[in-house]
Parts: sequence; structure tokens; C-alpha cells
Amino acid sequence: MLNPGIGTDFQPWEQTLNNVLELRNRSSRPAPFLCTAFDEQDQERDLATLQRLGFPSAMRIQPMDNPFASCLLERSQNDSNRIIRCNARWMAF
Repeated sequence: MLNPGIGTDFQPWEQTLNNVLELRNRSSRPAPFLCTAFDEQDQERDLATLQRLGFPSAMRIQPMDNPFASCLLERSQNDSNRIIRCNARWMAF
């Protein structure tokens, strides 16, 4: 899952994330769940939303800078004063 905006506009993702969580809980070998974010603030919102849903606190990749992030800087669609970089941060459960 890349650039999902989970913590910003949660409603469209709610059912999908609940389904992913249910499948992971039933699996003896759950597949990794990777999320990227524009920046640390965006990632913190996403993480809070995922943990509220019941995603585990133990992580396969701790929240950090993504070595494969885009090098292109863009103006945020939600805040024209904010410059973002797609996939700048990542984490995995």
C-alpha cells in the first residue's frame, strides 16, 4: 500500500483495512503490510489510525526514511504552503 492517506482521509480505507487486519489475524504466516507517507507528520497520523484499528505494535520495519523515496518535491494538494516528497517515509507490520 503506497501513499494511502490513511490518517488524513480514513473513511474510504476503513473496510479495506479491517479486511486486511482480519486476514492477517487468521493467517499463520501473515504477509507484510507496508505503508509509505509524505513525511513524519503524515506517518504519525497513519500509525495512530492503524494502531487504533488493532494493527500490532510490533513492526517489521520501524517508521523511518524510505531509501527508495521519490526525489521529486511537490506542493501538497491539501496545503499549498507544504512541500512533500512521495513515499519519503515507510513502515511495515
